[in-house]
Amino acid sequence: APKVATVAVKKTATVLSSLKALGITVVKRSKITATSRTKKVCSVVGGTKVKGLKKGVCKLTVKITPPKTKKVPKPKTTTKRIKITIK
Repeated sequence: APKVATVAVKKTATVLSSLKALGITVVKRSKITATSRTKKVCSVVGGTKVKGLKKGVCKLTVKITPPKTKKVPKPKTTTKRIKITIK
């Protein structure tokens, strides 16, 4: 079965927990910022939390920047488009 991330209406969840629910691995200490593409269904609080506004499919654009390391002084930001079901 495909992996699904869900958030209840009027509840919030972290974007990180939604990514994990969808099986997307995120390196520790990565900077995560999200924006909602479905503003009527869900909103993003502080760039890191998703709030369900009404039932439907919430579409998010998530930018993940891994932490700087000695090997990678300028880590590359990856953009993921995820869907979260609002129940």
